Amino acid sequence: MFNKRKISKIFLCIYFFIILILSFSFFCVPYIPDNIELSFNEFNEFNSINNIYKVDKNIVTAGSFRADCDIKLFGIIKVKRIHVNLTQDKYVYAGGMPIGIEVKGNVKVISKEKILTSFNSYVICKNNLQTGDLILSVNNISVFSISEYENVIQSVNKNDFVEIKVDRNGKIISERIKVYYDVIKNKNSLGLILNESTTGIGTLTYMKDNKEFAALGHPISLSKRNEVSKISGGNIYTIKKVSINKAYNGVVGRFSGDFLRDNEKLGKINNNTVTGIYGEILNDSLIKKLDKYQVGSSYIVKPGKAKILSYINGVSNLYDIEIIKKINTKNITNKCMVIRITDKQLLNKTGGIIQGMSGSPIIQNNKIIGAVTHVFVNDPTKGYGVYIDYMI
Repeated sequence: MFNKRKISKIFLCIYFFIILILSFSFFCVPYIPDNIELSFNEFNEFNSINNIYKVDKNIVTAGSFRADCDIKLFGIIKVKRIHVNLTQDKYVYAGGMPIGIEVKGNVKVISKEKILTSFNSYVICKNNLQTGDLILSVNNISVFSISEYENVIQSVNKNDFVEIKVDRNGKIISERIKVYYDVIKNKNSLGLILNESTTGIGTLTYMKDNKEFAALGHPISLSKRNEVSKISGGNIYTIKKVSINKAYNGVVGRFSGDFLRDNEKLGKINNNTVTGIYGEILNDSLIKKLDKYQVGSSYIVKPGKAKILSYINGVSNLYDIEIIKKINTKNITNKCMVIRITDKQLLNKTGGIIQGMSGSPIIQNNKIIGAVTHVFVNDPTKGYGVYIDYMI
């Protein structure tokens, strides 16, 4: 009787263990789409998703440009079949150099001014708008440039009121403001001095043979809501006299430098997306300064040793890092990898990842596989990276 009970418990434990394994295999498998794209060379390296899920390529049955593969738990239990589209190797020119960035987007309040309502009197328009407020709309009409703002203001009658919505540190505020006629400027006015351009420093990620470029690896957000801001264009520039403010735990470091917007234009910005800014290089000589790298798919990226390409003190160099963790999600994101700076030389100079380093190419096995995007403020040796195939 004792032996039967003991045997029953053993079988019950085995049964629940099998159920647990099967549940784990079907509900906890890392996300991977039904269809992926790999080069022929990458397909040869595509042997596992991680240490638990292996890829069975023994059932390749499709033609020369398509293959079917099974994802198996421990290489035994099939959990999913995926289809692989096979392509030729892709190449880009890796950047790594800091660039000046200027974009035109939301209209920003700089200050206020007097409005001359007649040649012997003036008024100061009464409103609660503050320096730094981003104007989102006037009379419920969205504005993304000063010209769009002016079109609405000039379309109303003097002494009428307009409703302005602004973004103030991530909070939406509405303000009702009276319109005056400025006799000197010969047009309606709210007495606001405005600006529509924002500048900063980032890093060029790559350039293609057709002169297309990508940089930053994350979007430009003109407000504190961390959203992808709509822009009406912009430019990138060569930076002169780059200096470094070193990072420390709790203190974000940064690149500092000057860029001459009249003479040193490198390219124009066309798009601002969740994975960076994109545009066209105008300087034909830039490509001669960059090294060409094969593009590596996210599916062959492995935790472990890698490098980032960065210009420190004007010199291009590869610095050692470690990919700590891969993050696979259904949606395209700019936080795909957790990385750590391990290079002592770079740590001595920058303290880790600093502002302006976003967009620095990540290299693994002589392939460009991503770009630096964010820093952990409390530990600047660590940060996030984005997969390069999300940027191409």
